[in-house]
Amino acid sequence: MVSVLKRAAGLILAAALAASLSSAALAADDAENHWAGESIARWTEVGVLESDTDTDGSELYRPDDALTRGELAKALNQIFGWTEMAENKFYDLTYAEDGVTYLSDVELYQAVLKANAAGVLLGTDDFNVLPYAEITRQDACVMLCRAFKIEESASAISFTDAAEIADYAEGAVSALCAAGYISGFEDGSFRPNSSITRAEICAIFDKLEADYEVLAARAEKGDIVNNWTDITVTTVDTYDSGWIETDSEGNITTEATGTKDLVIRLWYPDNVEEGAEVPVLLYTFGGAWISGDRTKINSYLVETMLNNGIAVASLTYRWEQEAIFPYSMYDLQAQIRYLRINASELGLDADSFGITGVSAGGYWATQMAVTGNEADLQDPGYVTFDGDDRSVSTELQYCGWQYGCANMLTCFEDVDYRIHSYWDNWSYHDKPTGCDPALFGTDDIEGYSYVNEATGEVFDGVSTSLLREIWRSGDTEHELWWLVERFIDGSPIFHVDADDPSFFFYHGTNDPLCPVQQAFDMYAALIEAGVEGNELRLCEGMGHGTYTHPQYYTELLDWLAEQAWANAN
Repeated sequence: MVSVLKRAAGLILAAALAASLSSAALAADDAENHWAGESIARWTEVGVLESDTDTDGSELYRPDDALTRGELAKALNQIFGWTEMAENKFYDLTYAEDGVTYLSDVELYQAVLKANAAGVLLGTDDFNVLPYAEITRQDACVMLCRAFKIEESASAISFTDAAEIADYAEGAVSALCAAGYISGFEDGSFRPNSSITRAEICAIFDKLEADYEVLAARAEKGDIVNNWTDITVTTVDTYDSGWIETDSEGNITTEATGTKDLVIRLWYPDNVEEGAEVPVLLYTFGGAWISGDRTKINSYLVETMLNNGIAVASLTYRWEQEAIFPYSMYDLQAQIRYLRINASELGLDADSFGITGVSAGGYWATQMAVTGNEADLQDPGYVTFDGDDRSVSTELQYCGWQYGCANMLTCFEDVDYRIHSYWDNWSYHDKPTGCDPALFGTDDIEGYSYVNEATGEVFDGVSTSLLREIWRSGDTEHELWWLVERFIDGSPIFHVDADDPSFFFYHGTNDPLCPVQQAFDMYAALIEAGVEGNELRLCEGMGHGTYTHPQYYTELLDWLAEQAWANAN
């Protein structure tokens, strides 16, 4: 017997889901021709499941990938907005190294403990919850019944493999099958111990939505992380719509024309007095400058800021395939101006703008923090919008560094090659088409080539190693000095001065992509320049973007909140 939840929420999502699907389904993606393509696009679009962005801009929904126990906990937490967290007793939810406890995913950690407190996800024994294990079809049924408070059924199960269904799952499987939420296979089996896929769970959510108004239930719970507004900043006239072509001296040879929407995702805290203006934390996404978008943000960071009465604005910038430095920087400057110009209307405090970001976004956060007071690096007019006022400052008041880069000329040599692959990092940092060199247009320089000594491959363009040699030689007459200067303009460490904001550094000591030496050097430069209030937290033994140190990450978020209100008007 199924007992339908009685919800009084005022949000029925049929129209909203249809609207969100219209854009998602049109994109070329890995679910486009899938049997559950519309379903999985719908549930990722509204934030119940997570998708990824491929390097060509298409969505990666991974419809046939098995769902893990932790991922189902995260999806259900997105729906129900649980707030109470159980005390962590599970050894496999965290791990210890050298006496320090680490997390691999703080959002998963929170969701698992919230699902545990709600009685939805229990441990497989007293000390393990298997968050990364693929969840079976029968265990998914158990979690869904508990989450939606569906009464288990004592009706007999007629599947050919009914004997394989565990005793603890029989009632849940029977109830969901009787209600039509899940079914067996054409051969008459249920396959209770097979993994449930991302597509299958979305198809089940579709059916549950009809009876339970799933997302209305989420709205009733006040899911602040999904309470966002997309603000479209349409650039006009002088926006460059593609790759910038330059001559041998670095002068622009193509006309900058066309328009492109820059979309800011803004979260605003609840329970703010009418007319109030709150601090805002800007966020720049990661993705090696070749992928990612404004949606790729840690929901725990958003939730923490909102709970502290601070707005969060996730910004947009063009990937390096679309525009090289400095034009992608101009995208960010335009959005900062837009938010400041419209601060009162948006309920933001124009005097308290901070920034943080991860990886490539950590680089951008740092670059924006130290160049806001440099007139020479402000956009002379390439990226503008209706109502733009170029006299409005892009200065920021504080910065949270999360495994970013400071000197784009030295990343390659700063990697510890005793423990990391030389050629893997060559492909990131030195190869002309590598992620960070290509940000500056190194693969578009005629008359130069570079040979991979390991494979013999020849690549057109200029290596970072060559530019570093020219830089250290001080040869300002070299024909590539203009490109060296572009790297200098795009390296935050060269722009540090006494007027820069304070930084909180959060970095893994074993990071193979953004070497920890970059954090050391930037921290030292700030101290030498006389910038006060900086904090440095190193996550011992941790790599790149795959770690969360619970103590240090909490300290980072607390510091960001303190700085936001310390700078508030």
